[in-house]
Amino acid sequence: EGSTLGGQVIRRAVEARGDGMLGLSFLDPYGPRTGERWRAFLGVLDAHAATAADTDAMIAGARDGFRHAERRLYVAMADV
Repeated sequence: EGSTLGGQVIRRAVEARGDGMLGLSFLDPYGPRTGERWRAFLGVLDAHAATAADTDAMIAGARDGFRHAERRLYVAMADV
């Protein structure tokens, strides 16, 4: 979900340059609902982070997910 906010920053920069968004719709998947969706995501995080152990487990899971993505991307790039 955090990448959605980054997509908004990129979208604004592209539009500020006067360029169109043709082929870049993935940067703005929720359109005007981005803020609403972000707040809903934060609500889910808050609901599942009742204790410090919950928060630690969520952080560990996120790190594992990013490590997995890094490994997969590294393998994919090695084949190029």
